[in-house]
Amino acid sequence: MKFMKFKILSICALALLFASCGGGKVTSSISGTVSGPGLSASNSLILQDDGGDNLTVTGSTFTFATQLEAGTEYSVTILTQPVGQTCFVENGFGVIETSIGNVNSIAVVCNETTSASNDVLGTVTGLLTGQSVVLTDNGVDPITVNGNSTGNVNFQFPTPLATGASYNVEVGTQTGAKCTATNNTGKIPSTGTITAVTIKCGN
Repeated sequence: MKFMKFKILSICALALLFASCGGGKVTSSISGTVSGPGLSASNSLILQDDGGDNLTVTGSTFTFATQLEAGTEYSVTILTQPVGQTCFVENGFGVIETSIGNVNSIAVVCNETTSASNDVLGTVTGLLTGQSVVLTDNGVDPITVNGNSTGNVNFQFPTPLATGASYNVEVGTQTGAKCTATNNTGKIPSTGTITAVTIKCGN
């Protein structure tokens, strides 16, 4: 009887120990690097994660204050550009995975604003009247392209990119058609504007 009582008390003690030691969920930090002309306390960059958790960056590395649980999406974007520079986020989107742990592959690339700004544009083929497709560049800057009687529609993203910046045109929501992108990734060359992106649509 005494042994049984001791066993029950031991089990309860272990349960309380595990509860007090944190049966909390594992979280991961979101961090990355900044390259370019350089930042300072007087000329900083402000980043956001998923539209909040504002972070003022004054050096070459950054880590957001809020850690995220597994399965949570992260989306690092720029809220405020540093004076005299234009910055772009690479590898800024994803989902926290327990097998990966902390996210540290985000790269913010900054260029002086004297760098040429170039447009990303292209053509949608096979998109007929009543059909539409949403396109994004680098996961942001969404535009909706509506079809017409010819099936050929030109498009241009509203935000230009600096020379050397990455572009990645992806197909989002599609209505009445199935679309795929070609010639849709790369870096802005010294020759300037990208015009070869093609979105091919069909039923």
